[in-house]
Amino acid sequence: MAGLTQNLAVLGSTGSIGCQALEIVRAFPERLRVVGLAAGNNFKRFSEQILEFKPRFIYFQGEGQAPWRTPSLAFRQQQAG
Repeated sequence: MAGLTQNLAVLGSTGSIGCQALEIVRAFPERLRVVGLAAGNNFKRFSEQILEFKPRFIYFQGEGQAPWRTPSLAFRQQQAG
């Protein structure tokens, strides 16, 4: 099993358990890769996570907002430009 990378989608990535899961990813970047993030609040933290982990898919629904989902490349390009 050495050398295999596990792909992860972290649901609730801005909450305490989601943040702890991302700490584990940071500790083992050669073994774990984030391909999806989803959150329901804390857009600031969520956008930081997107820029750090560069997942392929993201989903966000803030309180009182319509949900949005997109490949995160579009989000990252929007933030850079």
